[in-house]
Amino acid sequence: MLLLGCAPAPEPLGWASPDQPFKPRYIDVCPVHDARNCAVATPFRPLINEVKASPKNRSFHYVNLLEIGEEALLLRLHLIRSAQKSIYIQQYIWASDASGLLIFRELVEAARRGVEIKIISDQISTVGDAGLMASMVMAHRNLEFKIYNPTSGELESSYVELALSGLVRLSGVNQRMHNKLMLVDEEIAVLGGRNHEDKYFDLDQAYNFKDRDILVIGPVVRDMVLSFFEFWSYEYAVPAHYLKDVQQHLQSDKLPTFESASESESAPELEDVKRKASSAALVEDLFVSKMFRVAGRVTFYADSPGKPFEGPKPDNARPIKSSYQGIYEIGFIAKDSIVLQTPYLILTEEAFEGLRFLRAKHPDLQIIASTNSLASIDHFLAYSIMIKQRKRLLQILGLQVFEFKPVPGDVREMIPRYDRLSRTTAQRSRRSKEQTPAKRDGPIVGLHGKSVAIDDRIAFVGSHNFDPRSEIFDTQIAIAIWDQKVATALKANILRDTEPQNSWVVARQQKPPVISSITGVIESISRSLPVLDVWPFHYSANFELREGEEPVPPDHPLFYERYINRGQFPDVDEPEKVIQTVLTRYMGGFATPVM
Repeated sequence: MLLLGCAPAPEPLGWASPDQPFKPRYIDVCPVHDARNCAVATPFRPLINEVKASPKNRSFHYVNLLEIGEEALLLRLHLIRSAQKSIYIQQYIWASDASGLLIFRELVEAARRGVEIKIISDQISTVGDAGLMASMVMAHRNLEFKIYNPTSGELESSYVELALSGLVRLSGVNQRMHNKLMLVDEEIAVLGGRNHEDKYFDLDQAYNFKDRDILVIGPVVRDMVLSFFEFWSYEYAVPAHYLKDVQQHLQSDKLPTFESASESESAPELEDVKRKASSAALVEDLFVSKMFRVAGRVTFYADSPGKPFEGPKPDNARPIKSSYQGIYEIGFIAKDSIVLQTPYLILTEEAFEGLRFLRAKHPDLQIIASTNSLASIDHFLAYSIMIKQRKRLLQILGLQVFEFKPVPGDVREMIPRYDRLSRTTAQRSRRSKEQTPAKRDGPIVGLHGKSVAIDDRIAFVGSHNFDPRSEIFDTQIAIAIWDQKVATALKANILRDTEPQNSWVVARQQKPPVISSITGVIESISRSLPVLDVWPFHYSANFELREGEEPVPPDHPLFYERYINRGQFPDVDEPEKVIQTVLTRYMGGFATPVM
């Protein structure tokens, strides 16, 4: 059974077209029978028309970084309401909470006025209720919903079913679609790290992600449309009504209704967002006025849906480079600085060797990495692998690593509604089991942005977590922008997250020279083991700046005078989570390639 789990490609699964005719509802709410006349006016239209009118040899783009979750949701609603022809969406997580269902309801309204809607969402984290999905796919004939790589021919898969599927086709089950993309009228795009769930839009009362999207208008959107339809036509993008459990509900007389499916505490907060989404003046102020005009190169990167089974295609067969190629394309250009942000900092050997090559080529290259601490991360298993690599990152590659605090000092600038979220009740009891509670009041904040700024001249934003899973298994998308203004703005956003009030500095612990050399060798050997990494002492720890002191880098002679050693896992409130993390490090190193 274990050998079967190593099969080189996924096998066909048990979905099939329904026996009975599939007839979604058809309701026309646009009396003039023209979606353009029923769409809300958008202040993006002049920018779109300006880009369209530019000659091909002098084309340009407009882009905008989206840092605030609530604003990112408002923008999505506005774009849906302003759509005139089509909306195409790829998504990894589509939750059936307040924001997830709100977005879907807005899409249904667009479909009712004649807009073509196509959605592809990964099966592992989509809705999770076959009855609700049946109601969603019945919503309107202009709306099509496909599920990517359903593991057992059904929408709902239990952990037992996933485990059994993994035994017989591990490579197939393990490959997921991690793309996050919205395309409106094939003219404007939003891509990045955000999923459709409350915690990505600053609406969750227990845990929220500080994430990043990018808004794009310009010729590069054509490549995004091409990538979308690669996935749309791929054999493992399955119409939702083909899934066995969804079919059972479609044949039932009673279907849940998505119109009132969620009773989330965040629902009242959404009324304000819904009202603002149709305000052209507000959209102008929040987004249009802050757009960067980019005359330089803009490149979209996207993995093929066959990753990793079909292998690389010839350049002339697929004009879009993979996300993997994009990272290495911009990475090897770096001469002065790499400023990186990722929720999970786990390097593959190839990435490690690439950075070591860059370090040798440019000894003064500054490499800064902003990532999560155990107190802020949503996935403690990933953190257990992160700490196995710490010494190599610091000592060999010379990275400056900053770990995000669970409630950063600038939290009210990052999440403007934070005080309102803090006033809600039962915060700690509603935290997910994977997320590690911290010793702070109010909702926890974790990093989820995936971005790189290179030499103050290239900005790279996408869905790619800089970890082995993103590189090897899951499909990803990203965009690279060769523009100093955009790169400088991205770098400033990341560096703010590394400031002392927002992050701890990861640095070498002080030890006597002789003992340090001996224990260092033992630790290096232990950390390299896939199992039995039992050495209890750590090369590094998290450090916090003393009040009133000026920050300095870890190699500064005054560093240990100005900083307090906060240990390995500062502000973590539940000892069992620390124990689980340490035990996973002891025995779980073999899982590094799938983290």
